[in-house]
Amino acid sequence: VMEAPWGASAWMAGKWVNKRRAKGRTAQRVRAGMTAEQLRRVDALPYGAAFTTDDALDALEAEVERRRAATPGWRIPTRHVMEAPWGDPKWKAGVWVNARRGNGQSAQQKRAGMTAEQLRRVDALPYGAAFTTDDALDALEAEVERRRVATPGWTIPSKYVMEAPWG
Repeated sequence: VMEAPWGASAWMAGKWVNKRRAKGRTAQRVRAGMTAEQLRRVDALPYGAAFTTDDALDALEAEVERRRAATPGWRIPTRHVMEAPWGDPKWKAGVWVNARRGNGQSAQQKRAGMTAEQLRRVDALPYGAAFTTDDALDALEAEVERRRVATPGWTIPSKYVMEAPWG
């Protein structure tokens, strides 16, 4: 958000540029209403990520190392926000990783622009849940079995909290 030259106290300048530089239908529609000179000017603006894929991976790997020193087994949650070395105090690191994992079209498009080494690095990041559905079911079945020794017929209450075996 920046102060606009026409006096508005807040203007979403990056969003304005994005609407004219993206690849989607909205950008095509907006660009169709611009002159050749306006297109040249908007395309010449320094816009986009202030960092490379390797910069992001370096920052993420350092964050994982730092976090795991204090909390072994720490994983990058989707909502993880961190200060980035390129000056972004609230970089949405978890969202960045999420956007490059999985089989969705958007993730595959982003992955297509990555080198084999970058793909190896992003796939090696400890991301998401620290356990699988099978891990959770195994733990819950063992807990039910243990509890029913003392209390036959015991059921899992909706607000039940237990120690997670995966840390």
